[in-house]
Amino acid sequence: SIDGPMYALPIVISSFLCHFNVLPVYGELQKPTRRRLKKIVIITVFSTSVFYMILGTLGYIYAFDQLQGVQGDILNNFDQGDVVMNIGRAGILLTICMSLPLLILPTRKTIYRLYVLCHGIATTGSDGTTQETQPLIADSPSVAADDLTEKPVPLVPHVVITLVILMLAFYLAFSLPGVAVVWNIMGSTVGILISYVLPCVCYIRIRREKPTTDWRKIGAWVLLVISGSICFVCSVQAFHKLGAMVYGVLVA
Repeated sequence: SIDGPMYALPIVISSFLCHFNVLPVYGELQKPTRRRLKKIVIITVFSTSVFYMILGTLGYIYAFDQLQGVQGDILNNFDQGDVVMNIGRAGILLTICMSLPLLILPTRKTIYRLYVLCHGIATTGSDGTTQETQPLIADSPSVAADDLTEKPVPLVPHVVITLVILMLAFYLAFSLPGVAVVWNIMGSTVGILISYVLPCVCYIRIRREKPTTDWRKIGAWVLLVISGSICFVCSVQAFHKLGAMVYGVLVA
């Protein structure tokens, strides 16, 4: 059935979603070059792929003949009274609890910046045009040091945004049927958009002066069409499956 691979594909895409770490890694290199960055990316993705394949294969070999099959969370295939696995579950719980604040910090900052942008609170020039309050790339040599300072989030928005994020996270954690559903929906929407759709759109925009016969531009268009189609199909399939899990019927 095509349903299984289409459900697993977004999860696989999400596991390799590391695009937003490229610029920070590039900035940390002592002698940053495209060649060194490319080497790091290849080694990292290859080693991660091998690690994922080994663990995935071992998990499938262990649980494929069980009555409930291989669960989205492989820990659910182990006995609830297994002391060793319970220690592992406690470790994962501790890791998630400790990592939650690290995820809230950039999320809160991004939400507030979007709020400022949408409400036009950015600095307005004398000619009536809106200027950017913070550079997109902080490592640019043309940016003065004073321009890199950003005002902290005011207390009230700070508290409100944090509480909303926490309440929404706890609500989803208690209401969704499993972790695989979260990864499937995230991979079908945000994962594919960040991994394939938006890079293709940016690349085509940057090379708009190039002729349409440029093979790199053609490749970007092909990848954009394919990834956009996959994003649409997987998103529809993900929400249909979520509706079947939650309500027992497919979402119309």
